[in-house]
Parts: sequence; structure tokens; C-alpha cells
Amino acid sequence: MKNAEKLIAFFLVCLITASSSAALLRADAPEAAQGTAQGATQAAPAAQGAEKAAPAAENAAAGASPSASAGKEILEQRREDLAFLYGTLKKYHPDIFANTPEETFQAKLREIEGKLGQLSDFDFVLELQSLAALIGDSHTSTQIGAAAESLHFFPLAISWFDGHWVISNIEKTQAAALGKTVTAVNGRPVEEFRKEYGRLLSADNDVKLRRQFQQVFYVEEIMAWLGLTETGEDLTLSLEDEQARESRLTLTAVPAQALKEMAIASLADERKAKALTDYDKTCYYKSLPLDNATYYIQYNLCLEAEDLPMETFAAQVEKALAEGNYRQVILDLRYNGGGSDGVLRPILTLLTHRHKELKLFCLIDEATFSSATINSIMIAEAGGILAGSPASGSVDHFGAIGSFTLPNSGLRVSLSSKFIDLGSYFESARPYGVESLRPDVEINLTLADYLAGVDTAVSYIQKQGLQLTAPGLPKEAVLTRGRFIGMLGQLTEELNGSPLTDDEPAFIDGWDFAWYYPYLNWAAHQGLTGGVGGGMFAPARAITRQEMAAILARYLEVQNYVLPALPALAPADGDRISVWAKAGVNRVLELGLMKTDAAGSFNPEDTCTIAEAEAVIAALT
Repeated sequence: MKNAEKLIAFFLVCLITASSSAALLRADAPEAAQGTAQGATQAAPAAQGAEKAAPAAENAAAGASPSASAGKEILEQRREDLAFLYGTLKKYHPDIFANTPEETFQAKLREIEGKLGQLSDFDFVLELQSLAALIGDSHTSTQIGAAAESLHFFPLAISWFDGHWVISNIEKTQAAALGKTVTAVNGRPVEEFRKEYGRLLSADNDVKLRRQFQQVFYVEEIMAWLGLTETGEDLTLSLEDEQARESRLTLTAVPAQALKEMAIASLADERKAKALTDYDKTCYYKSLPLDNATYYIQYNLCLEAEDLPMETFAAQVEKALAEGNYRQVILDLRYNGGGSDGVLRPILTLLTHRHKELKLFCLIDEATFSSATINSIMIAEAGGILAGSPASGSVDHFGAIGSFTLPNSGLRVSLSSKFIDLGSYFESARPYGVESLRPDVEINLTLADYLAGVDTAVSYIQKQGLQLTAPGLPKEAVLTRGRFIGMLGQLTEELNGSPLTDDEPAFIDGWDFAWYYPYLNWAAHQGLTGGVGGGMFAPARAITRQEMAAILARYLEVQNYVLPALPALAPADGDRISVWAKAGVNRVLELGLMKTDAAGSFNPEDTCTIAEAEAVIAALT
């Protein structure tokens, strides 16, 4: 019975609560959340003064179609809600047509309007959600979970283990099916079945869709709305055990109350032990030593705990690190669905400033979403290694959500207010677009380890972590301004035989946890660069050839390099080179550190690759 109530609660938590805010904590980032969760609850402009007195979402929870007597009034209310939803999304979403043309939205509106009188209240809610899903934004959706108590559920849950769908909860009389792999549903391959949910669920990547499918798979009304089963029809699962023996399982949907009263068997009850690193739902964050070499931090929600401020927690972690002889730290974001990305900054500052000697790992998984994805990118920018499984959070994404309420049904809708291009802030995000964040080292939790109480990823890092290295960006990747300064700084350290430790901020947009941060300050204080103006350096921006030449020429002068000059012709496109860069371009061409193309042009506004920068550095060693 307890496990059955958890299934209902799971559905409610997943679909009633709003998505997390992803506002960047930057002085130059609009509507920055400043270390609190206020960005997650701020009302969308459309909601202010626009809500009417509405019956709480009971209307949406009812299952019946409108009666004849009430039909006309309900039809008008539904038309108003539909128009209000679309009008608000179109007016306030930063780019409603980014993934779907307006014509498709208009066709969907006509389709919904044509059947308003035939829909049950819950089907109407699903139609509204399908309209929102066309945006392709994981943060913009209707909160359909308010109807949970009126729905019917197939008594099971499935979980994703190492690339397979596995039965993780089932009616106790069917307990023999626990742990078996689901290969087909009603005769359709399970992955084909899952993709149909993309017509309803708001997701901007396949991992997010997969996670949401897991959360609503057992709801009969949703399955029927998608045309995957008929109301009242049994569900047939094709299963396979560890020996590849096939079997079938037939289930009947039951009302929510009946499910609550049902005895449910769970894989969780079959575990021989629990791992020390299992999700701890009692806290936002915690830490503990795993062995003599490995210290572990679990970060479950991007919010500040009232009883343990993050600064206090960071001081506790610092004390533990100082007292131990650790060689690596694991920062676990696998259970973190977001909040405010700035909360973690004290921990990042601690690990990157006062404990640079420690190898840093960040664990991600399908639950890593929104601000937790941003934090993961921050850790990668600090030189940390991402390990685990792909995240449900996209790197670039719509976010910074607000919400509004439909005037008649009372249905709440979460709505993104801006597009967050992480590649404009962090070099580590540049290879990505609107796509799932991938780990550097993929380590998927296996069913065998889960049942044995072993955390697959943590165990691997404990055994192999010290031998692992971050793969880094490909050599053909575009060179950023921050990376080039970092490469010059590392070269200087190698030549001088001592580290550069300049932590005096030179620019307002320098991330103090980034691996190149001390080099950026050093370069500014040495006169190698003055930035791009306004106290900014733009470290994640691609460096142009003339910028690279100007910085390189100043570096040679400051470091007193003596290199043989070579005969060099003036570049054919000299008139395109900025005045401030001309001397630097001529100098590096004269020394053969950079070259013109076959036509004799320098191409000053072109970008450079990492490989080209490495060739320059090699020539200076």
C-alpha cells in the first residue's frame, strides 16, 4: 500500500510542480535570481491582473464530457481558456515558433476547437498540454497532475537501467515480473511506444522525453488519448528475463483510490543493501568521506537550506578536506532538478581556489535538469570531469520560468521567459545546442549493482578516478578568448617553473571558478589585454585572428622573446585589419607564428582553432 501511494505521489510531484528556474547568476544576465528561488515562482506578466475567479482545478480533474444543460457555458469557457493559453504563450514566450511553425499551431487550434464539445475535462487539459508541447520547451507546460485523483492507473512503474526499461513496481501478485525487461507494449516495441508521448509531453531533448514517459506511462487516460489503447482495455507487456526468456504480463487499470489500497512489490524492497550515495530526500545537500582518497558531496536541489546556509556548508566541507588526505572530490548532481544556479558558488570557489590539487568529478544523470545542468557546465569549466549518464537538461534552453492560470479551468501553466545560450557564457557549453548534456565518461547504473547496493558510477570513480582525464575539446574546435589566455598562462608557468596565482579580478565577466581565471587576471595585469570594453573580457567568445595576433605580440614583448625574423609581405587585406591590431599582425607574420592564406590575406575577422593555437604555443617552447 505504501508503494502504491508513492506511485500516485510520483505522478503528482512530476506534473503539478513547476519546472525550475535557470536564471544565470551574472551581473550582466537579466533577471538574475541572486542566489534564491525567486525566479522559479515569479508570475509571468500575463498572469498579473488577468486571472478570473475560477473553480480550483476540479474542473480539469473531472472525467465526464459536459452535460447538455451545461454544454454551452462550458464550451464558451473552454474556448476562452484555449484562446487565453495560446495568446499568452505567443505574447510572452521568447520564441514560441522556434521548433514548430505558426501554421502548425493554427492547425492544432482548429483541431481542438472542432472537438471541444466531445472532450472530457481531462482530455481537454491534455489537448491544451499538446498545444504547449509544440513549443519544444521543457520548462513550458500545463500542470496536468492536478487531476491525478480522478484518473486510472495500471499498477506498475518502469525504470531505465543501463539502456533498458525494467519493471520496478508491480502489483504484489505479479511480483515475479520485477526486474524483467519490457520489450513491447500492446505488441509495439517499447521505444516506438515511448516516442508517441512526444505528441503530448513538453521536452526539448530525448532524455527529457524518456524521463517524462517514465513518469506518466501507467496513466490509462493519457495512453487512451494518444490512441495507444482503448479506455477499459487491458495492457499487455512483452517481457524478457536475464536468460532472454520471453513472457507476457497483462494488467488492468484501476482508480487512484484502488491503487492506493493495493499491495505493491518494489525493486527497492529487493535490494540487499543501500549505497551510501543513494538519494537523500531529507536534505538539499550533504557530504561525507567515501574512503581515504575520495570525498563526496551530494547536491540535490539548487536552493539554500534554511537550517544550513551554503556558506556554512562550504566551511564544513573545507574543514573536512583540510583534516583528510583526499585526492579526489565527487560532486553529485544526479538527483538535482534545478532551482538557482548561483547557490553552489561557495563550493565551486572552495574547490577551485583553495583545493586545486584535488581531482574534481561531477556526476550527472537523467534527473539532472535546468539549473543543475548549468552547474554541471560550470564544473566542466573549472576543469572537472563529468561522469554518469546523459542529463535531461539541455545545455542551451528556454528557462527563467514564470506561471499563469487559465481563467476558467484554473489550470496553471509554467512559461519560460528567456532563452539561455550557455555557450555565450562558458566554453564548455559551446559544442552544444539545445541538446542533452553528455558525460565525459559514461557510467550507467546497472540493475545488478542497484540490487546489490552498489553505486556503479561512484564505485568506478573510487577505483579508476585518479587515472581518468577530461577528454577536452576536439582540436578542430573554435578557440575561445579565455582558452588562448589560459594557454599562454600555462606556457609561462612551464617556462618559469612556478604557478601564476593572480586572483585579483580584472574583469567583471570572469568566472572565478574557471580553469583559466588566474591566467586572465595575470594577462590583464601584464598588459596583454584590456578586454572588449566596459570591464568585460568575453572569455567564451571565439577569438579572432587579429585579436590573437595582438595578444600574442604583446606577450612576446612582455616575456622578452627573441625570435628570428622572416621575410614577410604585407597582407593583401591589410585595409581590413583594425588599427589597434596592425602592429601585432605584422609582428607575428614577421616571426612566422601566424601566416596568410594562399591569396596572401590574413583574414583578421576569421576565428582560429585549438590546433592552430597549439601550433603557436609549440613554436614558443
